[in-house]
Amino acid sequence: MHSALMLFLGLAAATGGDGAGRTDPPPDISSAASPLLPKLCVDEPNAGRGVLRCAGLVGTDVFLGGADARAVALGTPVFQADPPGRSVLGRSVTWRILEGRPIAGIVGYELPEGSEGGTRYLVVIKPGRDARPGCVVGVLRQIPGDGLEAAASYADRRAVSFRCGTDAPSLMGSASSQAGQALAAWVEQLSASSNQPAR
Repeated sequence: MHSALMLFLGLAAATGGDGAGRTDPPPDISSAASPLLPKLCVDEPNAGRGVLRCAGLVGTDVFLGGADARAVALGTPVFQADPPGRSVLGRSVTWRILEGRPIAGIVGYELPEGSEGGTRYLVVIKPGRDARPGCVVGVLRQIPGDGLEAAASYADRRAVSFRCGTDAPSLMGSASSQAGQALAAWVEQLSASSNQPAR
């Protein structure tokens, strides 16, 4: 099932091994953060039952939906597949900003694995704009060192040119067998909408 999925191991993959489509990051990208707490969000009735709208950046809201409001969409309330298993959503969004507009948001999850703790992973999301929905650009799991720095580097290189609905997201980093299989299956689900094999 996962034979087409290329797994990129370690920090080197997160910062430079995503293969085709990689570009040098634009200059002058800045960063910001916003809280991601459901209790601070409001219902978004126009987007369907159970969807919450949360403050993000000016002009770019954050939407929560799916099972237990764990799925995240940026800019437009259009969601892809729910995160795998009982993934617990983090409490903030880290934004990558170019020329005053967000090019990506990074959110964190933890996938519990019994008494041994869980697998932490970061998801890079391209915001939707106008009538165009956003999408997941990449998933980084258990990256050694500063995982957020690796995710930001990946977002800076990939998000601007990434084409939602056409390009397939990448899965990077290592994880236990159980968590790794769950995340690989999820990335393949995300890739199905682009009709491309996951990278």
